[in-house]
Amino acid sequence: MPSIIYTIGSQHIPLSSIIQYAKNYGVQYVADTRMSTTTASADGYDTKTLEEAFAKTGIRCLSFSYAFGFYPSSALSSKGEPLYQKVSRLLTFQDGIKRIATGARQDMTILIVESSHHVYSSNRYRLIGKALSAQGLKVCHIFDDGTCYTQEYIDNLMQSKKASSLILKDKAAELGRNGEEIAALRLMRQGHTLLAHNWNLHRGCELDLVTRKDGVLHFVEVKTRSSDERGTPDMAIDRRKINNIYRALHEYMARNGYFDMPFQVDSISIIYHSEDDYTFEMKEDIREHV
Repeated sequence: MPSIIYTIGSQHIPLSSIIQYAKNYGVQYVADTRMSTTTASADGYDTKTLEEAFAKTGIRCLSFSYAFGFYPSSALSSKGEPLYQKVSRLLTFQDGIKRIATGARQDMTILIVESSHHVYSSNRYRLIGKALSAQGLKVCHIFDDGTCYTQEYIDNLMQSKKASSLILKDKAAELGRNGEEIAALRLMRQGHTLLAHNWNLHRGCELDLVTRKDGVLHFVEVKTRSSDERGTPDMAIDRRKINNIYRALHEYMARNGYFDMPFQVDSISIIYHSEDDYTFEMKEDIREHV
């Protein structure tokens, strides 16, 4: 009988906890699917650190970034999100799934590690878990507290909450659009020329607004909230987000011939209640302050 395939999101979970969960579930092999394999990723440790830490416990760690860490634009939606039907046809993806499935059928207990924190929106659930389940394999997703839920259970939960989730998603999307529209108009009134809006390199690497003023390119991250009960909107701009913005902006500049133009990354925070009732705060050149 094939072994269970486990998954976990490494962001916000200490490496010591991940190792303990792996021991608890009898993991023998770790498949590191994160994009960042040579430098520290959002969780603070690179593949080598992961390999060395697991090696001390007798668990072997292998990199699967080639298969699951990056998807070409041809497999992404207009919003930069990976599409299962297209991703599942990629030879690299198929090879990664085949390797993990073969290991599970040989009674190897495998833990898939991904950066994404939330299971419901993660690639390990929406892409990898779906593909492995389609082959009749049992996939279980480990949450922050160490509890574990099967792919099937989460599928059923998602179906039962689908309507309410869609409503919440639509509201969040509308709030974000309102904030970006306000930000773009305010910047243009201040003399900025709008060059791009929602420019995507790939999932997670998006430029909300790109403007030019006085010979300087501005890459503006816009965060909009309905209240500041959980802190100001720009508190969501962490070091990982800044790094993703820089990946995207360098590609944007190369594609558009802005090789020698000075640039900076700015943030705009908006607490939005209505078109006539909102707060607006802009911070310039934020990299050194994150």
